[in-house]
Amino acid sequence: MASSYDDRLSELLTELAAASRALAERSDRVNAILDDLDEEIEKAAPGVTAWLEDTPIEDDWFVGYTKVGDRWCLAAHRKTEPPSPPVALSKAPRVVRIAAVAQRQAIVGAITERVRFCIASIGAP
Repeated sequence: MASSYDDRLSELLTELAAASRALAERSDRVNAILDDLDEEIEKAAPGVTAWLEDTPIEDDWFVGYTKVGDRWCLAAHRKTEPPSPPVALSKAPRVVRIAAVAQRQAIVGAITERVRFCIASIGAP
């Protein structure tokens, strides 16, 4: 005979499963948005690092664009001591990826600003 505790636990597990499925579906859409943005930035080939250092998201994570391994990509890193190495945004925790979607315009703006700074630093040929 099941107790009311077991019945409530079963209900909670059913709710958890449904919520987890919904989150996974929405996460897939977030990942697709970020993958598309990464591809568009890659086509522009900026080749510079840019971080949104003034805009921490979720547990002191910062997003930007940098070279991770041998590939330029959207990335995330945590401000820790010692500093954590950047990871591709696609490998960052889900909550960081979700928050990064709202930062898309700022990320592209920061990359553009950094490219322009590099151009100005080089000067006229």
